[in-house]
Amino acid sequence: MNCICGCNEEVIQKSKYYTSKFIKGHNSKGENNPMFGKSAMKGRKHTEKSRQEMSKNNYMTGRVGKLHPRYGKPISDRTCKLISNSKKILYKDKTKHPIYGKHRSDITKQRISDGNKGKTISEESRQKMRASAYKRPINNEKFKNTKPERFLKSILSINGIEYESQKNIYGRPDIFIKPNTCVFVDGCYWHGCTQCMNEKALNHTSPKKKSINDININKTLKKQGYKIVRIWEHDIKNDLNSCLNKIQEGVFSCER
Repeated sequence: MNCICGCNEEVIQKSKYYTSKFIKGHNSKGENNPMFGKSAMKGRKHTEKSRQEMSKNNYMTGRVGKLHPRYGKPISDRTCKLISNSKKILYKDKTKHPIYGKHRSDITKQRISDGNKGKTISEESRQKMRASAYKRPINNEKFKNTKPERFLKSILSINGIEYESQKNIYGRPDIFIKPNTCVFVDGCYWHGCTQCMNEKALNHTSPKKKSINDININKTLKKQGYKIVRIWEHDIKNDLNSCLNKIQEGVFSCER
């Protein structure tokens, strides 16, 4: 006799008094399960007495803070690594992540915001966050390998100059030439070019932030021993050869 769950596997009869219609466990599959399509608590609520009983029988009820059995016991590095690796495997497919496709409500967003207000991040944590950011690939295609960058890279290749794109160092230069030349291609709008943009455009939030950020990047990289070459978008359009000369000379060109 074959199993009537639909698997068509043969059922081995173990008793001469009772004829089994299912392979062990198959009677609980799909529509054969007596709870198929049903929910034991659908439309029902636990009574206050039931809630109190469940709370009373819960081993962890009230065991918070210093009363928690794990209070003051740090997780070992080995355990942290095991947890990390298991989560990486579990969420390798992003569609399996519990919040994939979900959006936080405005109330939840406000609670998160309120909870983070007043918190200070240590310098050690900031350094770790920066190091992690440098290693991450740039996912926004709009801000890498732009047309001015491609023009500049083409003339470098024609002249036999080897370069590396988006090197993972502070500021992530658009073009890096060994041993220590960092080339940044600055868009006239985004970086606030005074020759191309009017006062209204320069006072916009994006150019202001970029301009301040560029100064900080220049200072930091210069302290680390790098040579900085900043080239405006309009310079590449007007005179590509002069841009090549700037790079070859390794001149610090920054009109900030």
